[in-house]
Parts: sequence; structure tokens; C-alpha cells
Amino acid sequence: MASSDTDYYALLDISYDATIQQIQKAYRKTALRFHPDKVGPDDTKAAEMFHLLSLANETLTDPAKRSAYDALYKARIAQKARMDKMDSLRRKARNDLEEREKAAKRSKDEAYMATVQRHQEIERIREEGLRKARAEEEQRRQMSNATLSAGKAARNEEIRKHIEESATVRDCTLKIKWKHKLKSFTEDELESIFRQYGPVEKVIISAKRKGSAMIIFDSIFSAEAAMNAQATDAPSLLQLSWAEGQVPKLLYEFNEKIAQSSEQRTAETSGSSSATRAAAFTPSFTFNTYNAASTNILDDDYEMITLRKMQQAAAQRATAAATVEPLASGNGT
Repeated sequence: MASSDTDYYALLDISYDATIQQIQKAYRKTALRFHPDKVGPDDTKAAEMFHLLSLANETLTDPAKRSAYDALYKARIAQKARMDKMDSLRRKARNDLEEREKAAKRSKDEAYMATVQRHQEIERIREEGLRKARAEEEQRRQMSNATLSAGKAARNEEIRKHIEESATVRDCTLKIKWKHKLKSFTEDELESIFRQYGPVEKVIISAKRKGSAMIIFDSIFSAEAAMNAQATDAPSLLQLSWAEGQVPKLLYEFNEKIAQSSEQRTAETSGSSSATRAAAFTPSFTFNTYNAASTNILDDDYEMITLRKMQQAAAQRATAAATVEPLASGNGT
């Protein structure tokens, strides 16, 4: 029975137009290698091959069977060519898909790396500021331990607490500027960078001026620490100035009271002249602030309107607390 599953021409190692004599000669030569008398009856693979060779010889030496086989053979060859072409198209489609997936992955990886580098830069700025702030705090602590007695430290703490309680929202507010074409920041990122100097109450990014924001600290001394850090640091992406355009008067008052406390303590122990000490006094803070005129904040500026509202709300809360306290005392009696 003719079948196209096996290539009889390849099996006999002959050409497609081989004659009957060439077919028979090739059959005898090939079949001899797989004849059961030569390889033994137990070799099943040789027996199968011998059977196929016999079918090939029988089919190709019979003109009718050969004609039917050739028709099936040609159809098989044509089908194989079509399958190869389809496989080629599928391979091309698969390769194109893989290339698109790789390109998308590269784009995603590049965006991810840009995000990682951005966070690393912000973390580097924050860590650098934190390290300097810790070093300054350690230096201040060592100087305090070496020069201040327990009584003096207590008095200074009272003065500091008084100044903190007297400070308004404006006193605790700094203005931040940066080159927005080179870098952009979110409110959370700015808070992450500056909270190393102390708790941050709010960050407001200007809706009108790009590269501008205001940061409100819980304490005036936290704002002062941020300004001091800028004064000693190398040029940075972020530049600070006081929201009011100048150093709050409370900080001068704080340093004057600290100086007076120090002079009183020195007079008690050594009798030194307080006038000489006052003449030698230099404020402990120095700032690289903007010129007041260049940082003047207009009345209709969104940030300052917000600050005024916060300041009014704080004043109203203080008034309400002062009103409630006498009433509570009267109810108690």
C-alpha cells in the first residue's frame, strides 16, 4: 500500500527519477544490511527497517503504485513547504512580539531607574543634612556640658520655652526656592528633607510661582536650625529665606536674654563686668538670607493668605482657651 509517511527515495538513497533497475540495485544493497539472516531474528529495529525497504521496493517497481505514491509524495512535499512558510511567519511574529516586549521592559526599567535615582538623590540630601545637624547638635551639647551649670541650663530652657510659646506662625515659617527646570519636589519630599531639623507642621508649594514653597515648623528654633544649616553648607539645590524677609525679632530677644543670663552667672562667680561681656557678645546665628525686598511676599499671595488664616485660627484657639478656663474654675467652686 502506497504511503506518503515514509520517503522511499531517501530510504533507498536514490533520485526521484531513478529507473527500475536502479531501484532494485539500491534495494538489494540496502536490504542486505538489515536481512534477518544477517542481523538475527531478535533485532526488531533491523526487522522494521527491512520491512520498510521491502515496501519501498515493491511500491517503486510497480508503475501504478509508484504513480500513486508519487502523487502523495508531491502533496506531502507541498504541504511541508506550506508548513515551513507558516512556521517562518510564526517565528517572525513571535520574534517581533518578543522585541516589542523587550522594548517595553527597557522603557519600564529606565523609568524605574530614574525613579530610584531621584529617591536616592533626595535621600542623599536628607542624610547629608541629618549628618551635619547631628554633628552641630553634638558640638552644641559638648559646649553646653563644658560651660553651663545645671542652674544656667534650667534658666536657658525657660527662656527657650518662653520664646517658643511667643512665636507666631510667621516666625516659624521659611520660604524655599529651587530651580524648577533642574529639579522638582513634592510636599512630602520637602517635608522628608527638612524634618531632620524638627517637626514640620505643613509644607505649601506655590500654585503661582514654580520652584517656590513655604515650610512651617512647629518651633521657631527648628526653622533657625534649617537656616543655620544653609549658612554652613555648600551651595544646594534648595535655598531658604525667612518668610518675613528678615530674622524674627524673637531670636534676637532669645540671644539677648541668654547673654544676660550668662553675664549674671559670670558676675556671681568672677565679678567680671557685664558691660564688657555685652560688648563682646555676638549672636549665635548667622544666615545667608535673601534681600528682604527680593523676598517680599505680596498680600494676595496664596501662601501668605494661608499663613494669616492659620495665625488667626491659632489666636482664636488661644482666646477660646482663656475664656473657658475661668468658666471651668467658677463651675468647680
